[in-house]
Amino acid sequence: MKDLNVIYVGAESRTLTNLMMVMNTSRFYSYNPSNCTARLETIQVNKALMKRFYLIGTLSVANYLSIHNRLKDLIKKAGKL
Repeated sequence: MKDLNVIYVGAESRTLTNLMMVMNTSRFYSYNPSNCTARLETIQVNKALMKRFYLIGTLSVANYLSIHNRLKDLIKKAGKL
């Protein structure tokens, strides 16, 4: 299921975000019948996906220093530094 064009019918939701994460090589279009709008979905358009990427990045930066120090200690203990 690579490089498909997917048409999602409904408002932006967690389901759409999950589909975009799993099928990340596919192009997504959405149609919202409640306000009769259609759009090409991108990471910039999908707010939930942007929030998820932001939170993942924040977590990785927050733990960076402790991971760096731990690795440094392990390398010293192994006599490789």
